Amino acid sequence: MRDQIEVELLELQGKHERRRKEISLMENRKDVGHLYNSLRSKKAYESLPSLPTFRQLPVVSVLQAGRHQGKQEKRIMNTLQGNALMENLLDQQIHQWAEAAKQDLAVLLGYPKDWKTVSNLDLHPVERVTAWFLCVKCKSVEKKYRMDGCLDFAGACAHICRNKNGRNDKGKKAIWNPTKFIKDDKVCSTFSKDIYFIFSLRL
Repeated sequence: MRDQIEVELLELQGKHERRRKEISLMENRKDVGHLYNSLRSKKAYESLPSLPTFRQLPVVSVLQAGRHQGKQEKRIMNTLQGNALMENLLDQQIHQWAEAAKQDLAVLLGYPKDWKTVSNLDLHPVERVTAWFLCVKCKSVEKKYRMDGCLDFAGACAHICRNKNGRNDKGKKAIWNPTKFIKDDKVCSTFSKDIYFIFSLRL
């Protein structure tokens, strides 16, 4: 009986440990959502990846998988604010991701991937008012862009495809992929003509 009881106790202990890990992961995912929404509301960055892609950033992935002390709510935000190294890493990785996205989408606009300029007055091609994109996978846009019917660079970065039921994709399907986008030639052309017309009037 003793051996049987020990086996059952070990199994029960294992179940409790797995349950604690599941709860911890769920709480961490919620905390990452709070952090992401905080960055968006504060407009800390000109462009952020979508939440599913944000979760894939190395430093966020580590925080989401770890265990954190303190109150459940906003524990990860408190961890970042109390750790300059982690905070700097997050800032660096967000900028690196945005730079890679610029390079990928610049190609869609007909510019070289490594486009550079010596002038501080020249905006990157993807940040100009003539740069608009469409998602060829789901052909949908977020609420903010419904009037435009297309996405600017920030909108393309944060875009999450919708499935046939109108719900946002989840898991790997929701991870950002530049191959889902194309240049919206119609809108880009219209904006270019309008800018040329306004510039001509000034001359």
